Amino acid sequence: MANLGEIYLNGEGVAVDRELGISWLTKAAERGQNDAQYLLGQGLITNQQQAAGEQWIKKSAEAGNKKAIQYLTEHQ
Repeated sequence: MANLGEIYLNGEGVAVDRELGISWLTKAAERGQNDAQYLLGQGLITNQQQAAGEQWIKKSAEAGNKKAIQYLTEHQ
């Protein structure tokens, strides 16, 4: 789910479909996949949903995701 979401979010081999990408990432993130939580947070921030995006990134950081931790360190 996370991989599929990332593919659509970034347009890797398919047309970019941010809505579909966020949908797949949300499914994975809600199941506790911390990479998906981070990617979902990034996708939401890109879609001008700053607060929701930061919440997912914080959740990912709490689970130990290094990219999420770095993001929070740089943006606080």
